[in-house]
Amino acid sequence: MINRLLFPLLILLIGCSEGYNDTDINLEQKIPEVHININTPLEYVSKNEYSNGTIQIENSEGLLSMKPTAMGLRGRGNTTWSFPKKPFQIRFEEAIEVLGMPGARKWILLAHYTDKSLLRTELALELSRNSFMDWTSDGEFIELYVNAEYLGVYQLVEKIEAVPNRVNDGQGFLLEVNRQNRLGPNDIYFESNYHFYVIKEPEVITGDFQYSLIEEYVETTEDVLFGLNFQDPFDGYRKYLDVQSFIDWYIIHEITMNSESAWSSSCYMNYVPGGKLKMGPVWDFDLSLGNSFNARSVEGFKIKNAGWYAQLFQDSLFVNEVKQRFQYFYAHKEDILTMIDNKSQLLEEAQDRNFVKWPILGVWVWPNAVAFTEYDHEVTYLKYWYSDRMEWLNQAIENL
Repeated sequence: MINRLLFPLLILLIGCSEGYNDTDINLEQKIPEVHININTPLEYVSKNEYSNGTIQIENSEGLLSMKPTAMGLRGRGNTTWSFPKKPFQIRFEEAIEVLGMPGARKWILLAHYTDKSLLRTELALELSRNSFMDWTSDGEFIELYVNAEYLGVYQLVEKIEAVPNRVNDGQGFLLEVNRQNRLGPNDIYFESNYHFYVIKEPEVITGDFQYSLIEEYVETTEDVLFGLNFQDPFDGYRKYLDVQSFIDWYIIHEITMNSESAWSSSCYMNYVPGGKLKMGPVWDFDLSLGNSFNARSVEGFKIKNAGWYAQLFQDSLFVNEVKQRFQYFYAHKEDILTMIDNKSQLLEEAQDRNFVKWPILGVWVWPNAVAFTEYDHEVTYLKYWYSDRMEWLNQAIENL
């Protein structure tokens, strides 16, 4: 299993099949450059207030993909904000298309500082894009310059928010399951008998109609789910939950062994009144896929006993549906490995500049499980870990 990665054999590439048209790329194409100029020195950029400025994007031929456009830039993240290479949020004055992605005002620049493959989030998003999840963040790898200072390889992605072109196309609620010690001073939330839920969208006031609507729906759902007749096909949890989204969300997070989303943070739900509560979108995978000293082994279930899933797995019908659905993801294992190869080749030149700027190859960065001196070895470790995890799950899920 994964222990083989500790030996020189690690540096050998594992073969992958052709296919997966959605991820086919032109390997001669260079990733775009994003140039941001703001009225604040970079070291004084705040998480709480936007610095005004402009953004310009150049594609691989040096042509403008976006002419200089007014925007604001601020920091984002919790632990990630403490790292030298910091993530950011961009806000435009109006909804704007970026690199072919549908128009919106807010965009995220993920730094992937602790993920030296730079690919774990993209792997998870690709799993979600090829699932039945309603919406998954699209994104593009870019090289970022702020006030003419090179900051390395980033991933410019669509922000998770319930607005037009994104979650629910802006027609419903976006919730985040969170812990009390992570709640912000301005968070609007409610506490059920089991968890804290932050209402991310729409904007509500504690106790108003919309606040009460979503609070009552979630509490009713929990009462039914943890009730005596929760397995009833008509009046049980299936009346309230979109089961397919719960299954796909579970499988994606179990494959990636993403403890960050084990019903504690970055765990999103969405709901359109009149419909059923759905899991997703997926988010926050820097510490997944063997990149944490707490999740180095490919063995063991990480999500099955977390939050609502502990109860859902008491239903034999749900278990059988998970078994059947996992086979879809297992059948596409080689396609994901091919995607990793393609993306890592796309980043081959840019990653070299990134790790000159941030010389952390071979250096332990919290909470890395391993630290290789070559980028290619980081990618190969990711591929072996993912492949071995899929093989372990193929047996373990079948035996549930």
